Order: sequence, then structure tokens, then C-alpha cells
Amino acid sequence: PGVLTPTLGNVLLVLTLRLAVVTAFFPVVKTWLQPSIWAQLRDFWQRGDREQWLPPIVAGFCLFLSQTALYMALGWLPTGVAIALFFIYPVITLAASGPLFGDRLSPVKLLAMAAIAAGLACVAPLQTLTSGGPALAGTVWAIVAGITFAGYALLSRLGSDRGAPAASRRRHPHDRSPP
Repeated sequence: PGVLTPTLGNVLLVLTLRLAVVTAFFPVVKTWLQPSIWAQLRDFWQRGDREQWLPPIVAGFCLFLSQTALYMALGWLPTGVAIALFFIYPVITLAASGPLFGDRLSPVKLLAMAAIAAGLACVAPLQTLTSGGPALAGTVWAIVAGITFAGYALLSRLGSDRGAPAASRRRHPHDRSPP
């Protein structure tokens, strides 16, 4: 067994440690990568449109849920199986992009979705789904991680389309970085 047992408390401990590291380094790295981030955040804050805050906040919560569920799955399943099941998220993201953003499902996208679904069916520990136990718990956690990560991806795109600074692909007037 590993150093930490797969409990919710230990998962939250690891996520808190990750949060501390990212919180310390993110401002420096983001300023280096996108010098206009502070002006963008100030403009975003001063716009006063509280509705624009919802997608980034809910996306962040979905990312948190996704990481929590993935770490729980990794505690119950072999890493390859957990990650493979987590990769249900592209299927969900592609399927939801049509109704949410008007994206068309091309034959290539449909083929990719079918290949991913077939791969998931091959990897899922089906014999354990009926017997229960740790593999069932790990399978459920991995699928929940994929679903919530798809929510994160879709909400991030929605926030980007609405001009959320950290996710935005649009150039800000104060951005001095090359295009």
C-alpha cells in the first residue's frame, strides 16, 4: 500500500497541499506568461456584471470535484484503469458542445467518441460492477471525475466566451505580449 490510505480526508489533504503550492507560484507564472492579467482581473472585477462570475466559479468547483473524485479512484483502482475511465470526459464534452455552443459533430469527432466509448468498455472492470467492493467504488469515482472534469471544460469555455481573464483567449488592450 501507499503512504496515505484512500480516504476523503487524505485526498483533501493532498489537494490542500497542491492549492498551497499553486497559490504561491500562480501569480508569478501567470504574470510572466500573460503580463496583462492584473489589468484584466481589475477590469473583470469592475465591470459589475455578477453573472459573468458564475461560469469561472462553478468551473473551479467542478475542477475541485474532479480532482477529488480522481484521487479517490486512484486509491481503489490501478492507475491505468482509473485514468482510462476518467477519459470519459471528451465524450461528454463533445456531446455537450453541440447544444451549448452550436458545435457540429463531424464524422471524425463521432469516430473519436465511439473509439473512446469502446476503450472505456474494454477497460472498465465489469465483473466488479455487479459484485461491488473497492473496484466498484473506484469505477464510480473515476467516472464521476470524468463527468465533473467535462463540466469544468465546458464552463471554462463558457467563461472564456464571456471574457473571464484567466481563461480568455482574447487579447486585452494592456497586453504587451506578442500575439
